[in-house]
Amino acid sequence: MNKLFFFCLFFLFACKPVVKNIVQADACTNPAVNELIDSCAVSIPNIFTPNGDGINDVFLPVIACELDVFSMKVQDGDKVLFSSDDIGQASWNGTFEEEVYLGFLSYTIGGVFKDSGTAFSFEGFVASVPYDITGQTNRDVYELENCEACVFADQLTGVGVLNPTNEPQDFLCED
Repeated sequence: MNKLFFFCLFFLFACKPVVKNIVQADACTNPAVNELIDSCAVSIPNIFTPNGDGINDVFLPVIACELDVFSMKVQDGDKVLFSSDDIGQASWNGTFEEEVYLGFLSYTIGGVFKDSGTAFSFEGFVASVPYDITGQTNRDVYELENCEACVFADQLTGVGVLNPTNEPQDFLCED
């Protein structure tokens, strides 16, 4: 009887069921940025998946020209989760205080193009969704209600050009 009791306790605590969480319904209603400014492409996705699979794991603006000045800040309300003044360090892996941060976050990204001296600035929102691609771990599963509007970084290949994503959007977009 003791063995059965301990087995039951182990089963209850070791086998966490997969939980389906729905990220805010408006997570991807803020459009991704994919603009041409002074012949320079500026692209900013509106979603990323910091889950360690090597695809869209970081939130990263893609700017096709050299910059004199750059700044990037990601926030949850008043809490600054990430900031950088160096375009070479402008890749956020979605962690804050060593934990993957889930949510609908605001960003401000700006700079000055080196050749033209033209300044640019974008404010928007990005969804951080660290979903489990396989569905076979004890990680939670995240579902988006409006995922057809989500644009991942690997879709932003140039101004006006969107390629099919490598992410399994149907995994995020359940009917």
